[in-house]
Amino acid sequence: MANLFIFSFLIPLLVGVVLLCINEKKGNMAMFFALAAALVCTTWGAIKYFLAGMPILELTLLSTARLGVIFGFLVDPMGVVVALVIVVATVFVMIFSTNYMTANNRENPVREDSGRFNG
Repeated sequence: MANLFIFSFLIPLLVGVVLLCINEKKGNMAMFFALAAALVCTTWGAIKYFLAGMPILELTLLSTARLGVIFGFLVDPMGVVVALVIVVATVFVMIFSTNYMTANNRENPVREDSGRFNG
């Protein structure tokens, strides 16, 4: 269950790094699918989490004997709700900003040689 939340974080992050080398149209589609995958992972993880009785999950990725846990993930009810809100808000931003970043925008037209906003 915690792996779903990790995937929902890592998928857009890794695709975003790859998008630095891809042209605009392919980049927009790749980011859209990465965001859709993150939405599915987060929603599915939240449903599984709430049906399992909302246990607090700890996933330790890096720890030492002297310092204890250095890096890891903690999944709790508040974190799951916040993750859902952030992913849904990001989906809305991505959907509503696509028309803003076209050449048809009269106030701020985007030229071919300028940078783009990829969600």
